[in-house]
Amino acid sequence: MEKTSFFKLSMIGSTIYLFLSLLLIILYRSCQPDIGFSQELFWHYLNSVSLLDSFFLYQFFEALWLFGLLTLFLHFNNIYLVNKHNVLLLLLLILVYSGITFCIWRSIDTYIDELSSSSQSVLCYSAFIFLHYIFYSLLLYYLVELSKKYFLKNRQAFCLTSENSSLIHAILFLAFICPILYSGFEIIENLIMVLGHGSVNRDLKFTFILFILFCMRVSKKNFMISFDEIQYARLFKSVFVSSVLLLLNVLICLLLRGESRSFYFDYSSLILDYVKLFFLVVFFLLLTYLIFNKVTKYYFLKFDNKK
Repeated sequence: MEKTSFFKLSMIGSTIYLFLSLLLIILYRSCQPDIGFSQELFWHYLNSVSLLDSFFLYQFFEALWLFGLLTLFLHFNNIYLVNKHNVLLLLLLILVYSGITFCIWRSIDTYIDELSSSSQSVLCYSAFIFLHYIFYSLLLYYLVELSKKYFLKNRQAFCLTSENSSLIHAILFLAFICPILYSGFEIIENLIMVLGHGSVNRDLKFTFILFILFCMRVSKKNFMISFDEIQYARLFKSVFVSSVLLLLNVLICLLLRGESRSFYFDYSSLILDYVKLFFLVVFFLLLTYLIFNKVTKYYFLKFDNKK
């Protein structure tokens, strides 16, 4: 039985990519000549915290970015039918996409490992994080363009209504801004280390994304205006402006935080540092919410009559 759904095909494709990319990376790491492969090592990789932080979260946001792009590309070509033919063709497309992106990642990973300077490695990795969204987006676009004539399409475009328009725009906004903020936070983290301002708590990235989800929940009313078509310009402008302002907020707060002391001469210094950290966190969270709320309101609520 054929079903029509706006997000289902892209959700299937991004889920396949997530599991396939994780499997490829784990097997690649386990089968390296200087590491070797064993069942014990494989399960050690699965249970390690570094894997969850470096691999799973990174690949999750990669899959989320893929979900957003795939939704737009399939929507642009009127591909919504969820049937065996389209799912199998989508599986083939994701296999090709995953293979190419994995080869690119492996080449970059090998190149970074061969660099003698740690600062060069960090800068090269940061550049890859920034640029790979562009290359991967173009790759997916041309793969969809090459294969679109083989998909079974709907005769009519998907109809946006007052019930689904706000939800679709909110989901797409999250699908694009969360990967950018996570990757941008990682770039800032690398920059902080290169400048010698200490390290950043790795749980802070995850907490930051969780707070963005909270802000999205609170600012849900800003997406209540319904549109009869996808607002591409509003969507990407709001994502870009929000990302730049939020990441600047992160950078400023991390620089203001300074390096934590290894010991204290008295309790007053310790209390003073905690008070400073508390007010900095409160300032950071309030500013994050204000940026998020004002930008989404500007692009999706106040100027609802603009095209």
